[in-house]
Amino acid sequence: MLHFKAYAEQSFSESSYNKAMKNLKDSSFGEADKQSMARMMSALNVKYFAGTAGTDAEAIKAMPGYKLWLSQKEGFMSGYISSMLKPKEQSNIALEMTLTTQ
Repeated sequence: MLHFKAYAEQSFSESSYNKAMKNLKDSSFGEADKQSMARMMSALNVKYFAGTAGTDAEAIKAMPGYKLWLSQKEGFMSGYISSMLKPKEQSNIALEMTLTTQ
């Protein structure tokens, strides 16, 4: 698979979108809002698991679906989204080590 990275990202994006839509199935949101929320969740999951959610947080928060998720005071998803966007003290994509000799 010469383009595995793009394939994996697309596959994970679609899976995240479908899970969000399933989570919203019985909600009172209209279909357009559900799709907007699922697109935002998909984008956030891809960024989070790539280790770049912190640096891309403002772009995620600017997506229309973000505010819709936050309007849900109950349930797992709004808390999950907030936790993924919290600033982190340490990088998710860098490793720093101090090597010593004994």
